[in-house]
Amino acid sequence: MGKEREDERFNQIKQNIPSFITQEFNTLLYIGVGYRTKFQFQSHLDNLNYNITILEAHKPNLRKHRGKYAIINADITKFKTKRRWDVVMWWHGPEHITKGELKPTLQKLERMAKKLVILGCPWGKYVQGVVGGNPYEVHKTHLYPKDLVELGYSVKTLERPNKMGSNILAWKFI
Repeated sequence: MGKEREDERFNQIKQNIPSFITQEFNTLLYIGVGYRTKFQFQSHLDNLNYNITILEAHKPNLRKHRGKYAIINADITKFKTKRRWDVVMWWHGPEHITKGELKPTLQKLERMAKKLVILGCPWGKYVQGVVGGNPYEVHKTHLYPKDLVELGYSVKTLERPNKMGSNILAWKFI
């Protein structure tokens, strides 16, 4: 994701979830850093001084982040913990699991969050296969706002459905 698109999406968060920006929260679990050398919103989140824990299924993606953040190498659909964070953020992750896994996985995130869950995903159909040797990058489902609204999330979109660059921002206060 380019810097311009990242800034546009972060502005979407700022406009819709201002408490995330105004430092009402301290701890953040960020799920899925992807194949790039930095995760999405890294500089924005670092500037907000969150105490960040990264959870990532594909171990090679964690190399660049060791020593800077707390690290958990696990698949979120199988991960079990009693630990809780103020905010759980799964940015462009829900499309990587099946529709059948969506509700139980989001319920898990809600149990792990003390105050807020934030999700991001493509709006509609966006086909993607293995990227950088990472099988977790495959898009297994296509989500639309109603899929998340039905699970109790507030939703805002960018762009148009089924278009590269589209985005669903979804959030739920706990």
